[in-house]
Amino acid sequence: MRTRMIDDLVREAIHAGARQLVLPGAGFDSRAYRLRETNGLAVFEVDHPATQRAKRERLKARLGRLPETVRFVEADFEKDNLECALLAAGFDANKPAVVVWEGVVSYLTEAAVNRNLALLARLLAPGSRLILTYVDRGALDGSRTFQGARRWKSWVRFNREPFIFGFDPAQLGDYLRLLGFLLESDLSTAEGAVRYCTAIGRRETGSELYRVAAMLRTAD
Repeated sequence: MRTRMIDDLVREAIHAGARQLVLPGAGFDSRAYRLRETNGLAVFEVDHPATQRAKRERLKARLGRLPETVRFVEADFEKDNLECALLAAGFDANKPAVVVWEGVVSYLTEAAVNRNLALLARLLAPGSRLILTYVDRGALDGSRTFQGARRWKSWVRFNREPFIFGFDPAQLGDYLRLLGFLLESDLSTAEGAVRYCTAIGRRETGSELYRVAAMLRTAD
């Protein structure tokens, strides 16, 4: 469900003028290869060198060659300077961009999240969009009860990648405003399931604790 939600937000950002796509923690994200709207955009896939190496090998095997518009940027969000890495790879800070930070924030320390969001606010041109996924902080500190929360926690713990950071949805807009972002939408994947599936009679539950937020970089 989150993939469909994010795909539509990416399309909306491109139609609104984004000319670059940045994928921090890209992993095996396929948007640069399957979304028609990304054709012609400069794409920056940011991730660990080992992950990128494996992805490049698979892309070459499937496509025969790597797309010329995609640039692979090596970076560790806990240690490296994302701004320097992107600029060195050819990112144009004067052109609007859409950034998709999917499946990453929940695994970072609060300091790393704050540092990278401040960096993106400084780097992105006004009119750029940032899309990120996050876990409701209430599920982490126990202040709120969510259906399926225990299963989620067990699953990520089993995979040795526990959730360690979350935002409070009620405070997210104010936090982002201080950085120069305007929160445009913030939905749980459960809400997304209702929006997309009810009309077609398809049953998808999504998750009440996992959310997709989209924000606009405003003018300073």
